[in-house]
Amino acid sequence: RDIVQRTGYAEDPTWRQIHDGEARLALLRGEAAAARASAAAALAIARRQAVAADASLHIAEALLLQAQALHAAGDIAAARGDAASAARHAQLAAGADHPITRMARAWPS
Repeated sequence: RDIVQRTGYAEDPTWRQIHDGEARLALLRGEAAAARASAAAALAIARRQAVAADASLHIAEALLLQAQALHAAGDIAAARGDAASAARHAQLAAGADHPITRMARAWPS
């Protein structure tokens, strides 16, 4: 975080990875609100930087992470919606057999 901040480039793609890592860490710590905030930040960056707004593996991954955070916060319906959106993105970007597509279709159960 400190190194990327020093570059002064607010749209550095590394920020998505930083927010992703922060969300995953918050989930491991049981901090649902922090996980949701970081996952939302990662998703926003993925959406801004996507080459194809409706077919992006980075958006799919961020949607799955947000689904996990929503699930941890108890919002099961929203989590399922994000997982379904992730499946659509991943399938359009990489096909039905891609691991992210399969993961998104299987989650949340």
